[in-house]
Amino acid sequence: MYQVKQYGIRKSVPKNLRTKFATYDEARSAVRRYIRSVEKKKGLVRDWLDARNRTVSIGFYSYSVERV
Repeated sequence: MYQVKQYGIRKSVPKNLRTKFATYDEARSAVRRYIRSVEKKKGLVRDWLDARNRTVSIGFYSYSVERV
């Protein structure tokens, strides 16, 4: 089982990411979907270093996936 953690100044994880995921890849893809939705809804601007990749780097936005 894997759980999403957030580090840095804001340590609260959004409600839809508080569940436990069966695989590491499921957890990472859920975080990536969340970041993309925030980008579209709230106008989050991705840094050029992250935007040059197709996938979102979750560590760049202070998220990590830990084994529980």
